[in-house]
Amino acid sequence: MLENFIDAHVHLNTRSTAKIELAKRWNARLLSINTDIPFFDSIEEQEAVIHDLQKEYPQGIKFITSFDTQFWNTEDWLPHAMQQIKNGLANGAAGVKIWKNIGMDKSVKDKDGKFVMVDDKRFDPIYEYLAKNDILLIGHQGEPRNCWLPLEEMTVDSDRNYFADHPEYHMFKNPDYPSYEAQMEARDNVLIKHPKLKYVGLHLFSMEYSLDEVAKRLERFPNSKTDLAERICHVQLQAMEDPEKVKRFFHQIPGQDYIRNRCY
Repeated sequence: MLENFIDAHVHLNTRSTAKIELAKRWNARLLSINTDIPFFDSIEEQEAVIHDLQKEYPQGIKFITSFDTQFWNTEDWLPHAMQQIKNGLANGAAGVKIWKNIGMDKSVKDKDGKFVMVDDKRFDPIYEYLAKNDILLIGHQGEPRNCWLPLEEMTVDSDRNYFADHPEYHMFKNPDYPSYEAQMEARDNVLIKHPKLKYVGLHLFSMEYSLDEVAKRLERFPNSKTDLAERICHVQLQAMEDPEKVKRFFHQIPGQDYIRNRCY
């Protein structure tokens, strides 16, 4: 039986206990990530679900809080977002999530109609607060590079299936949206500007196509880590092409216990 195994990227947006019971069978614990996704419940309701589950499984679940863009382009946005963050942390959150709607959702633009990216200076007070208080930020920025390709040119079935079902996020069909390169540059800009920020680049930093690129970020930003959620097939693809490179990546990756130690 594995000990201290943690699934550090799940979304327990239901009061069903099936996933948690399965985790118990494997002696596993869960980190549920609350996110500002249009088809999810509100961040507050997601947290309420977690608290209800924690009553029955007090040792089995932690959660990540987030903030929304409800009052974007008004003076109310930052106080509202900061209060959501502080409320979530006060209620036991292990960190804060920032999602791909920043940079990929047409509802989050500035007053001139330009897409807002994660390196917009209006987010700086949040990053500064998190860094100052040693609070973890986890980020899903951009999407797999396949997102900017036609379905038939994508490298894995999981991406083809997802973007066929979610064309609103299929950037090949939205050429007026920021490019893949712009998304990655904006994320890197945040880490350059805020070097003390503890950051997890989810989904292999959205650079799943190249473990070399992921490794470069982990080396360049020593306070950063990553996860494999929904991207293991890209690792498998690279292992078919160059198994030694993949082996080296996992043998040399620093701080593999970071998420576990921070959240439990």
